[in-house]
Amino acid sequence: MSGKILIVDDETSIADLMKEAFEFDDFKAASRYSGNQAIEFLKDNPVDLVISDVRMPDGDGLALLEFVNQMENAPKLVFITGHSEYTAQSLKEKGAMEVFYKPLMVDQFISNIKELF
Repeated sequence: MSGKILIVDDETSIADLMKEAFEFDDFKAASRYSGNQAIEFLKDNPVDLVISDVRMPDGDGLALLEFVNQMENAPKLVFITGHSEYTAQSLKEKGAMEVFYKPLMVDQFISNIKELF
């Protein structure tokens, strides 16, 4: 299994742990810590999948989703969230492929992501 994944979470330890877990599973992965950092990264680095938190300072997941939706050759985007005022259904209606809730079981989460490829 391989693919390019961008992980976006303001909890840097979560983003970096997930990056390492995906790299261990033969994905190419990068991590960023805000929606705005992710947008800047995506301008020059195509990916297959964006995994993003919903609530973050300095550009939230919805701003990131809006940017992704306007990209040519847009990557898939899934949200991870611990608490959000948005339902999974409303996030999917905005264009998210899937929504996962924290705390995540990393092995199970990676298996779920592999099914999206």
